[in-house]
Amino acid sequence: MATTRPEAGIDLFFVVDNSGSMRKNDPQFMMPQTVKAFLEGLPTATRVGLVMFDQQAHLLAPLEPVADYATRQRMIQSLEQIDYRGQFTDSAAGIAWALQELEASKDPASQRGIIFITDGIVDTGDKKKDRRLSQWLKNDLTVKCRDEKVRIYGIAFTENADHNLTQTLSRQTGGNHYQIARPEDIDSVLEDIKSQFITQQPLVTPTAPPQSVPKPPSPSAATPPKPKATVKTSAAKQPAPAAKPPATSAPVTGDQSRSKPSLSWILILVGLIVILAFLVLKFFGRLPGKKQDTRRSIKTSQARPEASPPPAAVAVDSEQEIPQWQLQDLDHPGNLIKDFNQSRVTIGRDKHNDFVVSQSTVSTMHAKIEYRNKFFFLEDLRSTNGTRLNDRKIEPGQPTLIKSGDRIRFADREFKFERPDYLISGNTISLTVTNLSLRQEDLDPSVVIRADDETRLNEALMEHLDQIKILGARYNAFVDQHFTPEVIRSLITFAQENMRQTTQDNDQHCRTMVNDKTYYIVCTLPVPIAHASAWFNKRFKGFSKFVYQWIRSDAYEVTACDVLIIVTLGFDKGHWVSVTIVPTNGNDDEPVEIVSIEFMTESEKAEMGIEFDEMGRVL
Repeated sequence: MATTRPEAGIDLFFVVDNSGSMRKNDPQFMMPQTVKAFLEGLPTATRVGLVMFDQQAHLLAPLEPVADYATRQRMIQSLEQIDYRGQFTDSAAGIAWALQELEASKDPASQRGIIFITDGIVDTGDKKKDRRLSQWLKNDLTVKCRDEKVRIYGIAFTENADHNLTQTLSRQTGGNHYQIARPEDIDSVLEDIKSQFITQQPLVTPTAPPQSVPKPPSPSAATPPKPKATVKTSAAKQPAPAAKPPATSAPVTGDQSRSKPSLSWILILVGLIVILAFLVLKFFGRLPGKKQDTRRSIKTSQARPEASPPPAAVAVDSEQEIPQWQLQDLDHPGNLIKDFNQSRVTIGRDKHNDFVVSQSTVSTMHAKIEYRNKFFFLEDLRSTNGTRLNDRKIEPGQPTLIKSGDRIRFADREFKFERPDYLISGNTISLTVTNLSLRQEDLDPSVVIRADDETRLNEALMEHLDQIKILGARYNAFVDQHFTPEVIRSLITFAQENMRQTTQDNDQHCRTMVNDKTYYIVCTLPVPIAHASAWFNKRFKGFSKFVYQWIRSDAYEVTACDVLIIVTLGFDKGHWVSVTIVPTNGNDDEPVEIVSIEFMTESEKAEMGIEFDEMGRVL
């Protein structure tokens, strides 16, 4: 929860590297000790938070006022968790978390900054991911920081740190970049950063990235420099350039006059060339071979348009968007996953297949999976040992509709077909939206129910969570673990803020927070529940695509969360709420998965082949 202050203040978040290399560069743990001393000298209207990162990010201390002695002691105790024993350096996760905390506790009047301390580069163990995260930090995150008026101050231990990254983050957000040779030097750097926050005015979002690292303003710099004269003004004061003499005024030597041929001779020569060219073309144009070549040329030029496919056929193929899909090996430890984005994939033992299954029981060309008309089909290519779909043998040569979560067995090798862009699987429960019942006093026409009513939003959410609990013991335990009183208070606060904005601009609004490897999204819609599916379809091409966009976003990936929870609320005479739960780590044998089927259009449900058993479970 945001902490209010009587006057404008400073919000600072430390993002500190806890990787093993820091122990070598700071063996005496000078950095944590210096930060402790730094906390003691801050202005009273300052709030400070702390995120530590190694192979993942850890929130050690939320944003709280350091003027409070108890808060300051908690912050000092949290610094003791820094032990420099981490294996990797996921700095992207640390910075993203700090920015998120600053957004959640936003004070419009405050100056805000992130102090980023590291001795290395982005290193998650996956070089491809590292490059993508570095680009995300330099591009997307810096834009977000400028929008939120958050400066980043990069402090690099040793020359091994990614100076290009820390300099870019600092320069693009209006902060400063520092390189220190000794751990003791961090004291003077922190003092310099503090002086900038005390003397600087709140950051103004630049229209373009500054070209140089801004320096702390001096007293003399407070007076703006006089503007330089424009080009037009300066040109008026300068003497006019001397006029160039005419070409004829230049003296011509005898050699120069002889080197220039007269105009009449040039014209005669050009005329002779034209006449000669005409005679040559006329004579050679009568040759039989030339006539034959001309006829062939005409035929060829007329045949070219026919060689191209009809425009209509091209349009059908080019406009069909092929979604990504996967085959997950269920027979091997680790469940190896193969990704595809082709419309047609052949499976078999032969090396020329798109997907090779090297096993003697699998035929040379065993089966194929094909995408057409927005559906996936499985077809057995008359294999020796057959193909099974969810333990049912399919007829050879007969394309059979398949959906995400289906099990496919080629002979005795079993795989799971999945579409990552769809959240529906065999473990998913469909739960209807909860509409908060109107009270007796609500029937009075004089009673006005506010969309941001905290009590009613809380009642609607609690009523919906009760519906989840009664599904069984593991659902009950899930709610108790992921919807603690503190989490619920934060969710309701976000819902109130969103509802106010939705009421004002009649648009969708979402806010996010992270708690204990769970990523929460609170969204409010400006439509009744009956129109929610049409809303998601128009905005995102379906509710599944909306969820998938979040799961595949860099903002979600850097947090390394295991569960995505989307709380969706709306107001139509009364409040309604829905909770969507999507596990994303794939390690839980019995995950809790819940989706509101009201958010999906009939075509979306048909495309996914959704069916339900008598318990409401997706078949």
